[in-house]
Amino acid sequence: MQTKECFSHISNFKDSIGMIENKIDKFLKKALNKMFSMVGEKYTTEFTKQKEWYSKREWSRSQEQKFRRWFHDTAKKDLKWNNKLIEKEYGWYNLMWGWKRNDWEKSL
Repeated sequence: MQTKECFSHISNFKDSIGMIENKIDKFLKKALNKMFSMVGEKYTTEFTKQKEWYSKREWSRSQEQKFRRWFHDTAKKDLKWNNKLIEKEYGWYNLMWGWKRNDWEKSL
């Protein structure tokens, strides 16, 4: 990551960034495991190497809302993020990797 390279001469800062990245990496893996399990799948890196892997499964609005609550509660606990940051990051997460909705027309 660029931040680590830019500050590589400051070892304490580099160690702090490494700890933050490690926490985020662990959280992302936990989130992917949870997201996959909600549609009856097991998370594997092989699956996520497929082109547009996130469009290969679907979930309902209620499943998505349940995952969103889980994401919020877990990010608050594991990462100590505030509600505003959690909502922002969930929006990006869901936009990039969220499953397709299988009941989109029904929810309108």
